[in-house]
Amino acid sequence: MSIGQTAINEPGPEKSVLIASYSGSQLFFSLRLFSILSTTVSLLVIILFSLGQVSFSTLVAYSCFCGVGFAISFRFGPTAARIFNIVFGIAIIAAVILYHIYLVRYDYPYMEGGSDDKTFEQDGAIVAQSQSLFYDANEIGRHIEQPYHNGKGYVYLVSLFVRFSDAIGQFHTMIPRIFNCMALGLIAVLVFSISKELRMND
Repeated sequence: MSIGQTAINEPGPEKSVLIASYSGSQLFFSLRLFSILSTTVSLLVIILFSLGQVSFSTLVAYSCFCGVGFAISFRFGPTAARIFNIVFGIAIIAAVILYHIYLVRYDYPYMEGGSDDKTFEQDGAIVAQSQSLFYDANEIGRHIEQPYHNGKGYVYLVSLFVRFSDAIGQFHTMIPRIFNCMALGLIAVLVFSISKELRMND
């Protein structure tokens, strides 16, 4: 191969920059489109689910957790916010599908008809029935009659969901699952942010 042929066939620095810019632009528009699609589909799924379950609190919880998660992730930039929307939306769709799979398979919306989710929700409902809003770990243990329970913090969180739901309708098992979908989306944003920082440091 001659020197002239090498100069023609191999991309120079300017061409490499253009290729990288084009690829970055493609990725940007793909994320944007997928983010809009994921959010739209998950919203439609939750609206249909809420109507089918006659659960207004589920729709409100979706709106609140989606808004909070988006606001937090947007602080890391628009790309992070789009990543949150994608992960949150997919997780919501998966949660609704699993809900119906469990109903068909176990006649109950929990794995094998009963799981940690069910136990936490029952304990959270017990704590929510008390008059006090603030507890320490020992008080929660006394309420649920399990002083050595290792998930008292989550029990308290579920009790707040129960109180919130009772104020606008009725508690539904999907509400803690929507919260977990938000947490999963924020974890994805955290991983993205860490990887971005590591790449910049390199």
